Formats: sequence, C-alpha cells, structure tokens
Amino acid sequence: MPNSTQGVEVTDMCYDCHHSIFNNTDVDTTHVKHPVYYSKDAKRNTISQGDAKGSTVSSHWISGTGAGFLETPRVHFVVRGALTFAAAATVAASNGVFCLSCHKAHGSDRAFGLVFSPTPGGEGCDQCHNKTAI
Repeated sequence: MPNSTQGVEVTDMCYDCHHSIFNNTDVDTTHVKHPVYYSKDAKRNTISQGDAKGSTVSSHWISGTGAGFLETPRVHFVVRGALTFAAAATVAASNGVFCLSCHKAHGSDRAFGLVFSPTPGGEGCDQCHNKTAI
C-alpha cells in the first residue's frame, strides 16, 4: 500500500479475518452486527448517529456517568482526524467505536471476547446506548 494512514487503521487488521461481519447487509440475521468505524470503506460511525432513532444517547456518552459506566471504564473510541494523544482522548458526540472498543483482539474470559461483562442489561453497551437509563 502507498504511504497512507488508512492502511494502519486497527480495524483493518480485524477486517482481514472478520470481513463477513463488518456490515449489516448479510441475509443471515442470527448474529446482530454492530457498525464500526472503518474509514477504508468510508464507514465512519459516531455516537450521535443513533440519537434521532433513540438507539444512542450522545449526552450520556459525554457525561460518562450512570448506566454503562458503573462497573466499566469508558471503552476505547476513535476521534476522526486526531493527530495528537490529547485530541484522540477528547470525548464528544462525534466519537466513533471500533472493534477493540468492546472486544479483545484474541478473546477474553468473557463471552464474545468482550472487555466488559455482558450482563442482562448490557452494562458496557449502555455507555453509548443507555438502554437501562439509570
């Protein structure tokens, strides 16, 4: 690949083996696929994209308190265009999630290699989605 920052994106390494679960266009609906930040195919997600449909709650993500943050530290996220550590650590509604936001690269002691416990309410999932609203 020519000198490009797109080829070094972490999600690109995941895509090499897991490309079949990178989008929601597959007919197989037995596994719910989560959109991820994948700039090579111009698939950039943000926390705020689901606000209008009620599937995400940007203000909750920004506050970093309550449901989702009770037992789980803030998951890793992507800041589009960040060139410094400080910029990459800025919490905003425009943050995106990528594979390693929620999963360990080579698994963990939790289901699906999650970085948080997949409790019935989805404690870690509530960081973006705030479904339990506590």
